[in-house]
Amino acid sequence: MEEKIEEKDEMEEIAEEEVMEEEEIEAEVIEEEEAKEIEEVEEEEEEIRGGLYSADRYYYDEKDYHKAAEAYSRLAEELDDPDLKLRARYMYAESLVKLKRVDEAIEAFEELANSGRDGYLVESARRRAQALKG
Repeated sequence: MEEKIEEKDEMEEIAEEEVMEEEEIEAEVIEEEEAKEIEEVEEEEEEIRGGLYSADRYYYDEKDYHKAAEAYSRLAEELDDPDLKLRARYMYAESLVKLKRVDEAIEAFEELANSGRDGYLVESARRRAQALKG
C-alpha cells in the first residue's frame, strides 16, 4: 500500500514537472514573439526616421527641392502617425513653393488647412495659402 502511495506521489511529481516545463516553453515562445514584435516596430521607426532625415537633408542641406518634394510626398502617403504625416504634407507644400509651383503649393496648403486637424502647422498652412494667393 505504501509503495502505491509513493508511486502515486512520484507520478504526480512527474506530471507537475511536465506542466512546469510546458509553461516555461510557452513563456519562452511568448517572449520570443514579443521580442520580434518590438524589433519590427523599432525597424519601422528607424525607417521613418531615415525617410524624414533624407527628405530634410534634401530640403535644408542640399536644397534639392525636387527630391525633397518627392520624399515628403512619399512619406505623407506611407506614414501612419498623423503628426508625422501632417509635417510631411506641410514640408511637401513648402518644397513646391521653392520649386515655384505656387498653384500646387496653395492647393497643398489649403488641403492641410481644411484637414480638420488643429495645431500650428495647420494654422501656418492656412496663413501660407493666403500669403501665396497675395
